[in-house]
Amino acid sequence: MYYLCVLAFLHIISGLNEDEGFMWGVLTGCIQALQMGFERTYIELDHEDVFQNIRYQEHIVLPPELDEVFRRFNSLHAIHYNRGVTDRKVTSIPLVMNRTAEYLARYGMEHMSVFAEVPDSFADLQSFLDRDMGVGLPFQVFEAFGLGDVID
Repeated sequence: MYYLCVLAFLHIISGLNEDEGFMWGVLTGCIQALQMGFERTYIELDHEDVFQNIRYQEHIVLPPELDEVFRRFNSLHAIHYNRGVTDRKVTSIPLVMNRTAEYLARYGMEHMSVFAEVPDSFADLQSFLDRDMGVGLPFQVFEAFGLGDVID
């Protein structure tokens, strides 16, 4: 199973409101997953309004600024869907339970200019993964607070 976590920040997509930024981020992630050949794609959103717009788009009137991105999102899914093979899900998850995605997004904005696959854990990534999976402490533990070995 492949997981794709997408988090769009407003200041990297200029000229868009918050809902547009998140939805264009979702679409970009879906396009990249398709190009990489992923048949299983799970999108975890921490923006409840965008999640509800995706979930109930047939039952609500979408804002006009979201028409284009939803048209592309729906077309992408309809054209590339294979019954029994394709598995695409969109879920809502609180940000407090998805700090790994937030960490990766912030790290990417500060240190990278293109999408890249991370071959191994780096910096504080493992502590965020442990917390999100429920096996780590709710705060980061530093080895001896950077003071070297602790002698009892």
